[in-house]
Amino acid sequence: MQENEFEKDRIGVTLSEAEKEFMGIELMDRVMKKWLPAANALFDMVTFHLPSPHVAKIYRGDKLYTGPTSDSYSEAIKDCNPDGPLIAYVSKMICPRGNKGFLAFGRVFFGRITTNMKIEILGRKFVHRGTRDVHDQFITKTAMLTSESDSWVYPIRAMRFSVYPVVRVRVECKVNEDLPKLSEALNLLAKADPAIICTVEESGIHVVTTVGDKHLEMCLNDLRNDFLNGTEVIVSEPFVAYRETVSSESSHTVISMCPNTQNRLHMEALPLNISVVGAIENGQIVTPVNPEDCKNILCEECDLHSWGFPFGCKARGLGWRSYVGGSIDLTDVVYSRAHGLDGLPSLAQRVVHASQLSAKPQLMEPFYEINIQTPKEFINTITTLLTERHGHVFRSTKMQRFGAPLHKIIAYMSVRHAFGFSTELSNASANLGHATSAQCKFNIGR
Repeated sequence: MQENEFEKDRIGVTLSEAEKEFMGIELMDRVMKKWLPAANALFDMVTFHLPSPHVAKIYRGDKLYTGPTSDSYSEAIKDCNPDGPLIAYVSKMICPRGNKGFLAFGRVFFGRITTNMKIEILGRKFVHRGTRDVHDQFITKTAMLTSESDSWVYPIRAMRFSVYPVVRVRVECKVNEDLPKLSEALNLLAKADPAIICTVEESGIHVVTTVGDKHLEMCLNDLRNDFLNGTEVIVSEPFVAYRETVSSESSHTVISMCPNTQNRLHMEALPLNISVVGAIENGQIVTPVNPEDCKNILCEECDLHSWGFPFGCKARGLGWRSYVGGSIDLTDVVYSRAHGLDGLPSLAQRVVHASQLSAKPQLMEPFYEINIQTPKEFINTITTLLTERHGHVFRSTKMQRFGAPLHKIIAYMSVRHAFGFSTELSNASANLGHATSAQCKFNIGR
């Protein structure tokens, strides 16, 4: 009784007789849920510590809107003007449990959205004054909403994640008759999670790509419980997506020609500077996706830009892996209108492939940058766990903080060796009496 009153006076938590029998992490988890519920704590933190939209838009408006800072849309975003045309951004589609419909979660930047309002949905491929990816009845993953069909409007900058889908599994039906149901369920899953990619191999097998083993476990649970409704599926062991690149400039210019010998392409491959790769990943450099912006006669007339070159970079080289971190230079073109355009897309694929092979191609393996905070006495245990999984400790520093001193460990580990590492680390630290977790950030290693 005295113990119960002590708990009530100190932190306002009352435990039942059964809960008092809990030990370690289980006891701490129960106390924290009663004393500081995560939902209430997060809501209060957002309410009291984050700036209001009216304040934040002043300095975030230029980062959100891709158009000029002087146009009317940019000014309306900064002013949070409710009287202008609607501009909103849907960042996530939420599927309520047991319901095949979706709820769109987003934010209105200016204007008002009302019932029975007619809006235009600008998809992820929408380009200013270019080809619009417009869906009149549905949204795929994310979208921009506007009440104006104005070709001068610029899109809201898409969200960027610190992780990238690299962990894959193959998903098959136990019964072939359930294949349509599986296809529909995977489409719904891909729509609900912006960080997941669902594809179909040439063999017809569905592949689900996620950002890590925990994310994979969560997605498979959602697939089975929310979208398949008891339909049994076979899931393969997880495997990792690799990429290809080149380590030097092409040793010579590669030439490929059509059977008529009148159409020829000359190309060279070379690696991109790491700063350029980082700028592309961060969205500071955007590759052109509007065919109208490309003035090359080959791109305009035979569609090499939208077919030949992208396909050659997506599935060529050493092992049909996507080509990243490098560029393909078109050094010369010999083109004859009299002999037609047949064969030019496949010609571009062959010359891209050959240019990569002439520039010392390499495979790139995805790596995690792992951040761990732990007491000093657990450093050896964590280092042993990292070493067993071929991890490399890059830095270990002491953190300046109040209370018990902590050490910050930064390590690198390949994604294929990181399967189950977070669970193993949590179990090992719990047995030693301290809850330790790892924050994994995607990094690229060769």
